[in-house]
Amino acid sequence: MANRFDHVIVYANDTPFAGVGRYITKQNVTTIWVPHSTARIHKSFRVIKQTEEIKLFNQKRFAWEKNAINWANTNSNNFIGWTSKFMKKHLVLKYGARYKRLIETRVGIYYQRLEKYKRNQNQIKKIIDKYGI
Repeated sequence: MANRFDHVIVYANDTPFAGVGRYITKQNVTTIWVPHSTARIHKSFRVIKQTEEIKLFNQKRFAWEKNAINWANTNSNNFIGWTSKFMKKHLVLKYGARYKRLIETRVGIYYQRLEKYKRNQNQIKKIIDKYGI
């Protein structure tokens, strides 16, 4: 897709897709990982007995999530979406997310943050014509 369009936004929804941004090398692709919960949140609930297996799983999950945030903190085409003020604060305090790498995604992508990609009707028509859509 990155070869067919001027700009592509990859919306990586929830933890299984946290690492997607690492594998995208095209400069015209922006990745937004949107976690809906984290290992740190699950750890605090104590809903299930904390066996060694569960503890190991949570450690690996935390590392996976932390790596995704570190990647977004240092790579200009990667962002972290937040779905609530609680989650935004949690990502900053517990994972070290940088404010400038966070995008509000309460009901979807917070488009004002992507304003530089906005096109007027003439530009859109040219793009549509170019790709024969």
